[in-house]
Amino acid sequence: MWQLENALERARRAETQAALLVVDLDCFKPVNDTHGHPVGDEVLKAFAQRLRGLVRPTDAVSRLGGDEFVVLLLGVRALANAEAVAAKVIESAQMPFQVGGLNLSVGASVGAELTAH
Repeated sequence: MWQLENALERARRAETQAALLVVDLDCFKPVNDTHGHPVGDEVLKAFAQRLRGLVRPTDAVSRLGGDEFVVLLLGVRALANAEAVAAKVIESAQMPFQVGGLNLSVGASVGAELTAH
């Protein structure tokens, strides 16, 4: 969470808008229940890597807990920009995850909010 806190502080100092995406993986519980927590953990790590690959180095990605993540997009000027990233997150989550010879599928739900500064 320190990365998120640092990014929020940078946005405050720069007096810039930011967007917050809240991401929840869909159909993740069956992965854990069927294949065990170690496999589920690998899916979470792989998804976090995908998220980091979708955003700029100045943005922040953090796992809240369970299968929930937040993404802070700095310098976003319109909600449409955040929604475009949210669509990419959903698309990325729908791509199968390869873990230990398994081909696993989940999805994602994303909420987006533009902050006012």
